[in-house]
Amino acid sequence: MMRALASLLVAALAAFAAPASAQEQQFADLGTCGEISDCRIGYRTVGMLNEARDNAVLVPAWYGGTTEQMDFLAAAPFLDPETYFIILVDPIGNGVSISPSNSPSQPLGEFPALSIGDMVESEYRLVTEHLGLTRLHAVTGISMGGMQTFEWAARYPGFAEKFVPIIGSPRLPTYDIVFWDTGNAMRKWERECRCVEAREIAAGFNLVTRPIGLANTLAARSEAFDYIETSAQQDSFDEGTSWNMQRQSEAMIDHDIARHFGGDMALAARELGRQLEMMVVVSREDRVVSPDPAMDFARLAGFPLLVTDEGCGHGDFRCNPDVWTAAAGAFLASED
Repeated sequence: MMRALASLLVAALAAFAAPASAQEQQFADLGTCGEISDCRIGYRTVGMLNEARDNAVLVPAWYGGTTEQMDFLAAAPFLDPETYFIILVDPIGNGVSISPSNSPSQPLGEFPALSIGDMVESEYRLVTEHLGLTRLHAVTGISMGGMQTFEWAARYPGFAEKFVPIIGSPRLPTYDIVFWDTGNAMRKWERECRCVEAREIAAGFNLVTRPIGLANTLAARSEAFDYIETSAQQDSFDEGTSWNMQRQSEAMIDHDIARHFGGDMALAARELGRQLEMMVVVSREDRVVSPDPAMDFARLAGFPLLVTDEGCGHGDFRCNPDVWTAAAGAFLASED
């Protein structure tokens, strides 16, 4: 089920302008990251750092995403590699950076509980210790990348000039918490039973995360059960990937930038509204990352808010990228 959500984001490649080519996969060895040993962070870069060293844009990947899938973001009008030095980051737990699937000392279920804060702290160390930067022009990301963007703003509000979270959230509401926790329960069952029944339930669960109109177009009414069966058969199982997805899901469930402000989200919005520049992008029909928390945050903070309504829910950003890439690109390029 969660692999299907990750694939939904990868499909964005077809919707964007031809991207610039990123460098080959690179790594930064950071020693330890909190309770995580052998902390190795993957990244790729696109474009060149300018003489003033102030044109870097950090882009952390989404849930289950990797930098290999992210070249499409390095394109005008959003992130023009002729203007920006774009740092694409593999978050902890994605199978490229240190993860349950590749940790030599903390494999699979022995891998410590993970937080969005852990991801951001490792990214900050990548930027400052490994790349030697003292500031960023911007931080931006999609979905879980948007959650990392919110966390960056809360932890390091003065380190970047601008922040653009896209279909992300400052913290998950009840619907999202139950959604991701139910996914983890299904994942645990699949690890225990290694059975097709677990994958069939996961396939059905994935379908109901789509907007109703979109879900009803994926298969004819008479073929609904065949759709579930076929989807389950196409979904392979890998224990390492299962644990990767679980730890990243747990990180999103735990995510809450208000903890930096005594648990008060309204205070977080007011304080950050005075300290930084942010543009928030959400999808009106998103059933994977509910839009309301980000919308409320933007309104309380006085940040510009763009609400897309392309009928694709969490996939709105790919269905019609023109509705947000030009606006977000203009925001990043603005001098105000």
